[in-house]
Parts: sequence; C-alpha cells; structure tokens
Amino acid sequence: MTVTRYYFREARTENDFQNIFALRYRIYCLENKWLPANDYPDNLEKDIYDEYSKHFIAESQQQVIIGSIRLILSDKLEPHQTLPICKHPNIKRQSLCMAQSAEISRLVVDRKVRWGDVSLGLYRIMYQYTMDNHIHYWYIAVDEYFLHILQKLGFPFQAIGSAGNYMGTTVPAMLSVKKGSIELLKNNMRFMDWFQDSPYTLKQNRLIPHFLRRT
Repeated sequence: MTVTRYYFREARTENDFQNIFALRYRIYCLENKWLPANDYPDNLEKDIYDEYSKHFIAESQQQVIIGSIRLILSDKLEPHQTLPICKHPNIKRQSLCMAQSAEISRLVVDRKVRWGDVSLGLYRIMYQYTMDNHIHYWYIAVDEYFLHILQKLGFPFQAIGSAGNYMGTTVPAMLSVKKGSIELLKNNMRFMDWFQDSPYTLKQNRLIPHFLRRT
C-alpha cells in the first residue's frame, strides 16, 4: 500500500513565494471569490502584509506546493500599522493585545488534499515557530465551522466579536498561546504530543477525526 507523505517548511525562495501567491489567487479569487480577480492581473494574490509575515508551505512528494499559511508578526509592522484583523467589522477592539502577537492568515490548501491533514501540518510548524520566537497571542478571522473544529481539538480560541463579512463570513478570535498549550496538555495529550513532534513531514492519515476530543 502506497503511503502519501507531505512535507512542511518555511518559505524562503522567490519561487516559493510565486507559488504561494498563485495558489492563493486560485483559491481566494477564482474558487471562493473572496477577492476580485481583476485586482490581480498577474494572477498572484499578495498584499502589503506579506513582507511582515513568516510564510510556511506544505509540499507533495513531487515537491509541488499544495498548501500555505502565513503568520503576520505585529512586532514587524510599521508604527502606524495594525494587524489586519482590526479591520473586521464586528471585532471588539478592547480585546486586542498587539505586543508579541501574530495573526494567522491566508491558510490555503489545494482542493485535492483538503481533508485536514495539510492544515494541521501547517498549524504544527507555525506553532513551533511561535514557541521558538516567544509570540504570546494568535489572532484569526475564521469561519464558524473551522473555529469549532479548532476548539474541539483543544485550542481554546475565544471569539472577540460576532460573525461578519470579512473574507467570507468569519468570526474574529484570539488565543493565548501559553494558555492553549496548557489546555492541550490537560485535555488532549495525544494531540499535544503530536503537535510537539517534528513538524517537517507527515503521512496522510485523516488526522482530524483521530484527534478530535469526545464530548
């Protein structure tokens, strides 16, 4: 039986970024129509926050980029800038802490492998970067279904506003990374053990059902 493996790493080369932006264009502009395709005549979806971010990629065994995610680093922004989640129409701004924070953004996965493994792999390598670089808070604007999945896995993301039209219908949420680690260790140790394992490779295994907590 053939085992499918995926590989994860930080994006570093110009070719990496061109492939990330092309994948984002395909998913954000063509598939979901969250952004107008006409705004990107080169078929590459990119914005001003890319230069303030760490980007992580998932590759197939054939070294094709099949997924990516970015972590926008608040401490890298210009003094007049804020994280883009501040633009969410329904956010409670008094909930925000900008210092040593980052926003999870532009998670994209090729539809051929969109059953959760690649997303979890991207979250794992992003988490290990977060821990290594002393980032205290994660912010995210996410659809309610995926927020529910993250919470059932053991991430205590808290909504900091109601659902609104922002890259689709999304809920603004935040996570104290330290609190999240403690909660995972207490409530879903099997997942936490996996989450702290080497982030660079995984085999296709339908991971989300395997790690979901029973309620």
